[in-house]
Amino acid sequence: MKKTIALILVTVALCGCDSEEYYMEGRVNTFDATEIAATSSILSGSLEILHESSETNCEVQSTGFEISENAAFTNPKELSAGKTRGNFKAAAENLKPNTKHYVRAFATLSYLYSEYPSSFGSADKFTKTFYGNTVEFTTIDGIVPENPTNDNPVSLIAAGLMIQKTDIGTNNWSSINSLCENSIVAGYTDWRLPTKDELATMYSEKNTIGGFTTDWYWTSESYSNASWGQSFSNGTQNLVNSSSTYRGRCVRTLP
Repeated sequence: MKKTIALILVTVALCGCDSEEYYMEGRVNTFDATEIAATSSILSGSLEILHESSETNCEVQSTGFEISENAAFTNPKELSAGKTRGNFKAAAENLKPNTKHYVRAFATLSYLYSEYPSSFGSADKFTKTFYGNTVEFTTIDGIVPENPTNDNPVSLIAAGLMIQKTDIGTNNWSSINSLCENSIVAGYTDWRLPTKDELATMYSEKNTIGGFTTDWYWTSESYSNASWGQSFSNGTQNLVNSSSTYRGRCVRTLP
């Protein structure tokens, strides 16, 4: 993930003395959103203060996130994460379902110059807001399937699989994987995405299982920013960007 480094240079002009220069970097990172639902998500970021010295007396005024439905951050919603150095989090709520959102972390720092009060007047401080990189995520569609309880999963004995009767949603790999892992169906809690081989078997038995579309479906196999998916139109499997929007069908291993 790319990091954004903002640099502030403050020149202090002292009466009767040579000017002093103080360099301060606020390094802010925005991490991938987690626990993505139809109207909510958890946002994470971090703050590292570089080149801090006793002369600058740096104070964290606030940390938080800007979230917007456009990459230009026009009229963003601002979420507070306190006054935290290091890692910080905030819960984004009341989001629009099935919508791409853009997020960037920020930190506002104040630089106090208490050693030279007469040089700056009563305030004796400069304030600067540093922004992190932008990440994006898409909320799930929030549509309740026709069989919301999904209480009668299909068992493929030969494959050793129990398979939910309906797709769990359409989203990026991380969101679909999380939905499966947190799924509770027919009293079972050990649901997951199928492997490549398991999904290939499900494709060959799609008419028996039922409920599939001709869209692409995610497998459990993911590597860094790429994950394997399969077309249920022609059976092709490809390694694609994990931020792509595919469907998910959860399975569990039969005992």
